[in-house]
Formats: sequence, structure tokens, C-alpha cells
Amino acid sequence: MTETSDGLHVRRPVPSDHQRVLAVLDDWWSGSQGAAGSHQRAHLLPRLFFEHFTDTSYLVEGPDGEVLGFLIGFLSPAHPRLGYIHFVGVSPAARRRGIAAHLYRLFTEHAVRRGVRELRCITSPGNALSVAFHTGLGFEVDPGDRLVDDVAVQGDYDGPGVDRITFTHRLVTPLAPSATGETDLRTLLRSLSPLLHPGRYVYTVVHGAMPAGVKPVVLVREAEGLTLVVPREQADALGLTYTYVAAWITLGVHSALEAVGVTAAVSGALAAAGISANVTAGFAHDHVFVPYERAADAMRTLSAVAAGPCT
Repeated sequence: MTETSDGLHVRRPVPSDHQRVLAVLDDWWSGSQGAAGSHQRAHLLPRLFFEHFTDTSYLVEGPDGEVLGFLIGFLSPAHPRLGYIHFVGVSPAARRRGIAAHLYRLFTEHAVRRGVRELRCITSPGNALSVAFHTGLGFEVDPGDRLVDDVAVQGDYDGPGVDRITFTHRLVTPLAPSATGETDLRTLLRSLSPLLHPGRYVYTVVHGAMPAGVKPVVLVREAEGLTLVVPREQADALGLTYTYVAAWITLGVHSALEAVGVTAAVSGALAAAGISANVTAGFAHDHVFVPYERAADAMRTLSAVAAGPCT
């Protein structure tokens, strides 16, 4: 348990806290959307979060033990470098005291210690306060397929008619241009640390100026045009054509640009497994784009490279 400067207690939740939290939700949300809203909020907080995700969740209590806030989060089992903040609430009587920001900071610090490099969360369209809060903490609104109040929204994100605003906060510390990467091949391969990014990515070519609103993860200017690698949903929203749909894998090791043999080892292992690989070098990391349907095979292959003998 920790204690804030104004006497509030922050601790991990326990199963008996489940009913205590459910009991305050309608009051905290001012009965929003009536019985349907009450049912939806309870549905989002089943007991399992208070039994199996307690090491990444927090409960705030006042001096008299009343519940004043909570954060339910977890580290993604499918994407080990990703942390997800699922549900956060603060009592109206305790707002504007920095409780929510403090909970986010605790979760972020814990996630970073566990190797997380990216945080994600969502909110409902039209929730301007939530958008302002998250962007103020360094989250970015992800691209969407429509705008609501000038904010990108992903339609049907949680099912038909259930749109959401999604946020991403990248936690990787920026490197100085003088930062030195690893050059020893044995060390590089042992430390490969492949990271599979969520989503599908596509290659497209544009001529002339880059379309407004596009945010490529790779950009290459060639005589034939401007090659962009962008999230597929972004290409679809902008009407960009493509044929190749890829998964994006980042090699977590910081490899020096002058390092010899990493690209050959990675592409060779993938080729032996029958997986095409498009490798791009960034300043800190190498990035591999593989056919989306072979992503799991590629991750297994790269993990085997890291675990195997290095020559």
C-alpha cells in the first residue's frame, strides 16, 4: 500500500473489492444511459479482473476507507511489450486532485519495469474530457474511419454500432543521434527480441505530394513514386491502393547501422521457413514486414534464431 500526499491510500484490489466498485459506478457516472448504461458498466468489470489482474490494477481509498478511485489494467499476453488500461474511475467528490493521473503513472511505471513499450486504451466518441486527459498524458489518438467533434473514431470497434476512440502511448525513450548501437553479431542475435505490432500494414505508392492525414511507418522516395507503408485501415480510409498485406515485426535489439550479418541471419532464417521478408533499417532497430498470415510463424522463427547457436 502507498499513501498520497493528501492522505489517500492506494493498493492492489482484492476480490472483495469487486462489489464495492460496482456499487459506486452508477453514482460516479450520474446514472448515464439508465439501466442499459448500468448494465454495460457492470459488464465491463467482471469479478475476474479483481482475481486475476490485481498485480496491474489499483484501488484508491480515502481516510475512512471509502472507494475514491480505481484503475483496471493488464499486460497483453499476445503482445508482451504492450500494456492496456481497461477501465478507470474517480469519485466526483475526489476529482481534480490528480488521482487519475497518479494511477496512470503507477501503471506506467510498473509496465515499464516489465518491459512494456506501448500503452493503449479507449474512450467513447464525444468524450472531450477523456480525450483532453489522455492527450495531456502523452497518448495519441489513433487513426479512425470517421470524425466525431474533429476526433478520429473507429467505427464498430466493439461491435456493430459501438464506435470507440482509441489511444496509443509509446514509451520508448528517444535516442540521441550519437547513441551507439550493438555491432557484435552474437550479442545481436541473442538479444533479437522480436516484437509483433498489432494490426495489418500495406505498401502503397503515391505520386506527387503525400496525401493529407497519412501517417506512414516507412517512407521511401523512388523515381517511380513515393512508397509508403501504412496501417491498412488508414489506406482504406484514404482510398490508397495496395496488394500486399503485412505484419510488422520490430527487432528490439538496438543494432548499429554498421553492424554486419543481422539482416542476412534474419532474412535467411525466414527464407528457410518459406516466409518472405521485407527488411527496413531505422536508426535504432531493424523492422521486418512479413505476410500477415505468416506472422505467428515468423515470430516463432525469429525467437528460434535468438535461442539458437550463434556462429
